[in-house]
Amino acid sequence: MAANEGDADYATLDNAEMLEGVKFEHAIKSSAFEDSTNLFIPYHRQAGMRLMGETWLKNGDVRTILPGTPYGDITAALDYYFENCNGGRPFIIAGHSRGSAILSLVLKGYFKEHPEYYKRMVAAYAVGYSITKDDLEANPHMKFATGETFSKTMRKMWVQFAKTGNSSLTAEQSPDGKAKDWSLYDLENKEVMVLDEFDIHPAKESEVKIVDWNRSYFLTKYYML
Repeated sequence: MAANEGDADYATLDNAEMLEGVKFEHAIKSSAFEDSTNLFIPYHRQAGMRLMGETWLKNGDVRTILPGTPYGDITAALDYYFENCNGGRPFIIAGHSRGSAILSLVLKGYFKEHPEYYKRMVAAYAVGYSITKDDLEANPHMKFATGETFSKTMRKMWVQFAKTGNSSLTAEQSPDGKAKDWSLYDLENKEVMVLDEFDIHPAKESEVKIVDWNRSYFLTKYYML
């Protein structure tokens, strides 16, 4: 995970471990969208764990190391996508963990510079990194999704988790009037929350296909789940 002194700050584009890591990330995350969308996955040079750790200890915000190499790779990929692949269609953009940290910068910077693309965006899902009120005030082109029950419910659950450490909602708090009980993960019961657009509900892990292990790869030096 590039965690040792002397390891490079960023992986190279032809790094073999990075290329294998992309397959793993695709298998457990982005493959969920394949049945209903045209999937475009921008490939970028990941920052190593040593640099990430040092930055976190220094200022508590890993995004300060992203505007250079990783952000440049992502915006170059987005340029190519919009110029050659999008064809004027609406789109959804999503990122998880460090990907959501980069996505927050893309929303603030790239789409501010390209309103012609931004106006076609249906939604952005930055899962694992905060979009704060300060961010919205500083970037008036950004706004939370409104009008859809599922989006409102997801936003409520994330805010509830940020406030209390528990994403559960009472019937009074839930936009659809139905309580959402998101219990802590228990190694014995192994119950997870299924975020279905029409039915957010808990289910046994054994009943839900979370990972297709035949299409999965082990974590690598530059990737961490």
